[in-house]
Amino acid sequence: MTTPRTQLLVSLIVLINTLTAPAVSAAPHAQPTPTFYPGQCVISIPLGLEEGRDIVCGYVLVPEQHATPDGPTIRLEVAILKSKSAAPAPDPLVILQGGPGGSTLEDFAGPFADSPLRADRDLVLFDQRGARHSKPELRCPELLELTQQTIEQRLSPEEADRRSLEASLACRQRLNADGVNLAAFDSFENAADIEWLRQALGYGPINVYGVSYGSQLAQHFMRAYPASLRAVILDAVVPTQGSWLADYPRSQDRAFRELFKACAGDGACNAAYPNLEQVFFQLVDQFNQTPTRIPITDLETRQHYNAVVDGNTLMDILFQFLYVSDLIPALPRMIYGLRGGDSTLIAAVWPLLVFDRNFSVGMYDSVVCAEEMDYQPDDVPADLYPQLAAYAKRSLRSLQALCREWQSPPLGAEANQAVVSDVPTLLLNGQFDPITPPGNGEAVARGLSHRYVVTFPTTGHGAAFAGDCPTSVIRAFLDNPNAAPDTACIAEHLRVNFITPRTALLTNAPIRVLTAPNVWDAVRGLLVALALFVLASPFVIWPLVVLVRVFRRRSVDTTGCLGWLARGSAVIVSALALIFFIGLLSVLGYLVFTNDALLFYGFPRPAALLFLLPWAVGLLAVVMLAFAVIVWRRGGWPVWERVYFTLLAVTALGYVAVLAQWGFVWVWG
Repeated sequence: MTTPRTQLLVSLIVLINTLTAPAVSAAPHAQPTPTFYPGQCVISIPLGLEEGRDIVCGYVLVPEQHATPDGPTIRLEVAILKSKSAAPAPDPLVILQGGPGGSTLEDFAGPFADSPLRADRDLVLFDQRGARHSKPELRCPELLELTQQTIEQRLSPEEADRRSLEASLACRQRLNADGVNLAAFDSFENAADIEWLRQALGYGPINVYGVSYGSQLAQHFMRAYPASLRAVILDAVVPTQGSWLADYPRSQDRAFRELFKACAGDGACNAAYPNLEQVFFQLVDQFNQTPTRIPITDLETRQHYNAVVDGNTLMDILFQFLYVSDLIPALPRMIYGLRGGDSTLIAAVWPLLVFDRNFSVGMYDSVVCAEEMDYQPDDVPADLYPQLAAYAKRSLRSLQALCREWQSPPLGAEANQAVVSDVPTLLLNGQFDPITPPGNGEAVARGLSHRYVVTFPTTGHGAAFAGDCPTSVIRAFLDNPNAAPDTACIAEHLRVNFITPRTALLTNAPIRVLTAPNVWDAVRGLLVALALFVLASPFVIWPLVVLVRVFRRRSVDTTGCLGWLARGSAVIVSALALIFFIGLLSVLGYLVFTNDALLFYGFPRPAALLFLLPWAVGLLAVVMLAFAVIVWRRGGWPVWERVYFTLLAVTALGYVAVLAQWGFVWVWG
């Protein structure tokens, strides 16, 4: 706890540091030295962490071009998640986000905040040059504006590509006008930033974790600064050799086939969703002929859109969803649902991607155009799904057209050479990864003399975020990079647990209420809360009535056994209603906490017993109404108690009716 005087002192120190620290400048200045400047966190502090104790933030200034260290600088925002140990290991784990253009701070601070990896060492997060919180940052709001303007329009492919190119070039023009040197945003400069950061923070050899493009960046760092490394983890591996874009069509096709094969080989999935491959591509052809519309909501602005989805967009959506391991079990259900007009999963998740405000498209374009253009867009293998092949050719041609105008200086042959290193390296692959297949990890491993390659059978892109098993493997490797990590846990995760009627109680109510609540959801929630308040009252009112009557030496009841049965039915109804609601919240909380894809489509099958309770409440409420009729006819209770008992019966029926209308009752079966 701090006193007001202490808070004032801290504020003054921060202010002085801010005023005296070197500023980001376009003008040359004295040669800087690697320095970390403490400051306030630019992101929301993850729940459970305290700024200054659990997370320490600040920034470093790196040369815009490391060959001229006395030139302009770039500011990189840093957040250090402090180890939970009182005596942490001296070698931190530095996290490299993918993209290129993803925000490490925005995307990873939350997931890593409670990670077991913090048990032994600090985790260092920073936004790479050009990313969301670096200065300058290369986001392109022009493209988001284009999405907002056209998402409800049916554009021809040619018109869509033309307008996308115009928006991208408008972004480039704005960045140039702001004095941004786009030629400084490449992987060589980015790798040099890591070394600068290491020195600024005063570390010796470090551990590096890189995912997707971050894995490629880590390889450039391995080549340039091997003495600065203790160990490296490459997740969703992107080779430096060649161009991943040349392999993109094949990688996408392979992942789709893996999904269809896995469902066909699973008895429950195949029974619920037969001929999944055929059904999906029938939808693609159908939507390309006559696009469907899916209502989605921009979660930041709360603006609603009736988005046009054609077949190519549908393929792109499935491609993006395959990145997320937690979504894979829901994808067959999504495909079959779309055939019947159910777009629950797309409506819930797609807005997070299509309205992304954190990704720096300008950084992506600068890096990719400088390093990955060694491909021919028409050299797409002939044995791919024809729909995918045609869409891939169009996408690759569009990117080439953009890069001709973006004019990033190519890095040259060195950037595309395989890395040779003896730094201990753990390579992680996901079997369903749609963009960096397991073959990538095996190809990179050939140049590494001290490597361990692990493939997880049920994960997508980025194994480290796919549960406890990958985390335990990473932690074992960091504890001893010179020994193969224990991978026994993989045996427990060999098959995807697909969401089917055999494994789930299917209803769209949970995800609809959690992601897109409307005014009627608010009304229903209020009615349920009022009903529970009334139904909880017998546990207070009737004991008080009994105590008062005993104290006054009056008869507790003049209706005999009938009265006690009536009151007993009311108490049971109230208890069951409360138990159901608490159980419902517990199941929802578990699904949210574990990121279970089942949340999008219902509840676990073992929760079936829980959904018997509303039926029991409804039946007992009818019994209560019968008792109410009897006590009104026969008397024996005071008028207030007859009114109160009738109110309880009606409230119980209303409670069940609202839940049923909401979709939280009839899922049982």
